[in-house]
Amino acid sequence: MTGPSRIDDGWAVVGLVGLYGDSGWQRLDALIPSLADDGPGWIGTIIDLTALTLLDPVVISWILHAKVQLDSRGRKLRLVGVSPQHLSILELRGLADTFTIFPDVDSARSG
Repeated sequence: MTGPSRIDDGWAVVGLVGLYGDSGWQRLDALIPSLADDGPGWIGTIIDLTALTLLDPVVISWILHAKVQLDSRGRKLRLVGVSPQHLSILELRGLADTFTIFPDVDSARSG
C-alpha cells in the first residue's frame, strides 16, 4: 500500500499494491481519516488498483467503508487501474455501479 502518495489539486491518490488478506484491514483503515479530510479545496480520493494482486473481500470492504466516509463529508471516491478481473469481481458482487471508475489518474482527476 502506498498512500496517500500524492495530494494535489484537491485529490489524494492511494495506490494499493500486492495482497492484503485478513490482517490488511487495519493498515487500510488507518488511512481513512487522512482521506476524508475536511480542509478547504479538498475534492476526494483516487484509489489506484493497478498494482493490486487480488481484489479480495478485505479490500472491497475497505473501499466501501472509505466511500461511505468520503460521501458523508461530500468528498468523491474514484477508482483507477481496475483490471478486467477486478471488474468481474465487482460485477459478481453487484458493486460495479457503486464506484466511479476511470482508466487512469489523470482522467479521474479531470473527470
